[in-house]
Amino acid sequence: MIKSKRIAVAAMATVLALAGAACGSDDPASEAFLGLAFDTGGRGDGTFNDAAGRGADQAESDLGVAVEELEANS
Repeated sequence: MIKSKRIAVAAMATVLALAGAACGSDDPASEAFLGLAFDTGGRGDGTFNDAAGRGADQAESDLGVAVEELEANS
């Protein structure tokens, strides 16, 4: 049950981060920014974190957004 709650929280954080990036300025001079908060384990743990990381990587390469990644300590 705790793992499913962690996944749900990580999913909501990712959706909110992507929504925030999509609502940026129309000014091409302003840089788009994406913040991604990983659950404990971070990248490479075989969970939703990996999928969120791949999405951030794709947004960075395809859309040119700057990505800031954070990982929970506990």
